[in-house]
Parts: sequence; C-alpha cells; structure tokens
Amino acid sequence: MAILETKILGITVLSWILSISLLIISYTGLQFAKRLALHRIYLFSQRSTNPWNTFTYTEVKRIQTYFIAAVSIYLASLILTLPAGTSELVRMGMKATLLIQIAVWGTALINFMINDRTASRVKNDPGSATTMNAVSLIARAALWTVIVLILLENIPGIQITSLIASLGITGVAVALALQRVLGDLFASISIALDKPFVLGDFIIIDQYQGTVEDIGLKSTRLRSLEGEQIIFSNSDMLNSRIHNYKRMTRRRVQFPLRISLKTPTERLCEIPKIIEDTIACLDGLEFNRAHFKEIGGTAYLFEVVYFVDSPRYDVYMDQQQAVNIQLLHRFQKDQIELALA
Repeated sequence: MAILETKILGITVLSWILSISLLIISYTGLQFAKRLALHRIYLFSQRSTNPWNTFTYTEVKRIQTYFIAAVSIYLASLILTLPAGTSELVRMGMKATLLIQIAVWGTALINFMINDRTASRVKNDPGSATTMNAVSLIARAALWTVIVLILLENIPGIQITSLIASLGITGVAVALALQRVLGDLFASISIALDKPFVLGDFIIIDQYQGTVEDIGLKSTRLRSLEGEQIIFSNSDMLNSRIHNYKRMTRRRVQFPLRISLKTPTERLCEIPKIIEDTIACLDGLEFNRAHFKEIGGTAYLFEVVYFVDSPRYDVYMDQQQAVNIQLLHRFQKDQIELALA
C-alpha cells in the first residue's frame, strides 16, 4: 500500500482519493436533497394554496449548481492539508458563493413580500404600489451594499474604512456628473412617499393631460385621451403644477348664458329662478347660483354655477347635456330667446 502514501503536490494519494470521493458524494447528495425537497414542497403545495409554498419551491429551485459545487469543494478540501494560501482562497471562494446565494434569496424575499403587500392593498390604496416599489428599491440596494462590503472585508489587503472614504470622494464627483439622473431618482422617491398622484390618476400638467400609467425611477408615463404615451422626467413632474382630477369628490361647473336684448326686463328677473328650478329637478346636481352678470353689446350675459356629484368627465358631460336640453325646453315654453354668438 506504499502507493497510497505517495505524495502528489505534498498530499498523499490516500488523501486525494478520500477528498475526491467526498466531493462526488457531497455533490450528488446535495443535488439529490434539492430534488427531494422540491418534490416534497410540490406535494405539500397541492394541499395548500399558501403563496409561501410557491415562493419556497421557487427559491429552492434557484439553488444554483455553482453553489452546490462550491459547498462540495469546500467540504472535500477539509480532508486535505492545503497550504495556507490555498486554504484561505478556498475559504474565501466558499464565503463569496454563500453570500451571493444569500443575496439572491434576499432579493427574491424582498420582491415577494413587497408584491404580496402591494397586491393586498392596491385596490383600496393605489398609491401603495408606488410606495412599495420605492421601498423595494431601497431594501434591495441596502442588501447588496451590505453583501458587497462583507465580500470586500474578506479580501486581504483591502481596508474597508479607507475604501469607503475614497468612495465618498468619488461619489461626490459622480453625483455632480449625474446630477440630473440622481434628481429624477430622488424625485421618484419623493413621488412615492408624498403621493401627489398614483397609478390610475387622471392628471393635467400644463397643456398635457392623461392617466398615470407608470411611475419609474427616472420618468413617469401618462396615457393621453388620444391614446399616445406622454413621458415626463420625474423632476419635471415635481416642478410643475399638477391638476389631479382623480382626487375630486365632485365637479364644479360654470357656464354662461347669452339672452337676447329683446327680452323684457321682467322676464330677465325670472331667468335666475328658471335656471335654479331646472337644475334642482335633475338628480346628481346641486345648484349654486345664477346671476345677471353683464349687459353686453349683443346680449344679456348670465353666469350659472352648479356642482356635479361625480368627478367623472363623462358624467359631467351627460349632466350638462341634460341641463342644456331642459333649459331650451323651458325657454321655448316661456318665450325667452337666446342671443346669437
């Protein structure tokens, strides 16, 4: 058995055989354990609709071959008497692989929890989707920052304190170069937290109007009434005057009436009451006022104001149409002429 005591790279053949055997057994055993776990989780998920079952199945399936191989190599290396440098390299590789796998699992867990919470609240609170997206971004960035710092800390010769200080100086230069991009990013977080608008809101910005379709890290997208998509940078959105029509509880309507100059004075006195009676008899409307506002060169001008108990534009137009028709019937009945424009 002298051959088993023969050394290759300073390690006996027997040690190499045991190490390779352990490597094969570990790799095969871990792959088998993964498949067995997936099968058991799948069977359990058939008896329960808990979303955590699906999440667990997906994450076990996400255990990568490189991670199993790294664990197997690390276990096999424990049998060998490796040089200090090689042993440290194997240890660092194992730790790096483990940290990356933890980061992958952590990212998936954050996304799952955020999506689950958003799905349960989005119907009652559409703004939660925007807020949760910002929280998800911050949480994932924090997770990967911690993972990277831990990885760097385990690399010999790298001083984390000095590195962070140098990154701070570099960060200032990068921030100045990417000032506009970072401005849009922070504006996105501000929109998520302050919620001046949320997904599904109908808003007007300057001469543009549309329904909020997406709030991203750099831009916000509206779908206009004509069908095209309008894209704004987030910083421009916050620097603009935003009219959010989705937040209306009711709509105020103001419109003029031009009455013919031939109308007798006593009939003019009756017109505000006629308008009030006409609007008051229609459901969903609240009369506010009607005044003889101005004596024009071609007409007597009346101003009418009422409220519609709905913020929807189509409902407002239906009600305005009903008001116009009823007023025409009443004016024709009372022989009140409208003026030509």
